[in-house]
Amino acid sequence: MARIVISDEVERLATLAVDAAFAIHMELGPGQVLPVHRAQVITCLKWLRFPLGLLINFNEVLIKNGIQRILNIEKT
Repeated sequence: MARIVISDEVERLATLAVDAAFAIHMELGPGQVLPVHRAQVITCLKWLRFPLGLLINFNEVLIKNGIQRILNIEKT
């Protein structure tokens, strides 16, 4: 399997998104996520040719347990 390299800038943006998700979770509490949402993230990554997506399930006591990093493994 090919190694996928995520740039420092994408990692920085992912960190900002996770920090924002943490703040939202602290303020509003848990939410909902379904399996179809993973497919939607993958589709968007392919269409937009983004290397990394985050699927965040707010329906967790600890937000860190609800964060999935999804890589675009298609060659662009």
